[in-house]
Amino acid sequence: MMEQIMELVSARPLLAVGILFVALGTLLLIGAALKWRWVLEGSGRRRYFSLLIKLFGARGAMIINSAIIIICGVVFIILS
Repeated sequence: MMEQIMELVSARPLLAVGILFVALGTLLLIGAALKWRWVLEGSGRRRYFSLLIKLFGARGAMIINSAIIIICGVVFIILS
């Protein structure tokens, strides 16, 4: 199993990165929808994120951020 994963990553790295981004974005999206504390609170070092939080609230900002990550993953998958 591990050998097959390593072959995929070495043969098509964009596909592997795309799958990873979609999985991470989906996890964050589920976490934001279910109000998981570790997703919504973060470490407090996200100054770039403050505009989204002011406009949409912490939960809405995390949903938007998750959607952006998923879209990036889909683009990587399409480009691979």
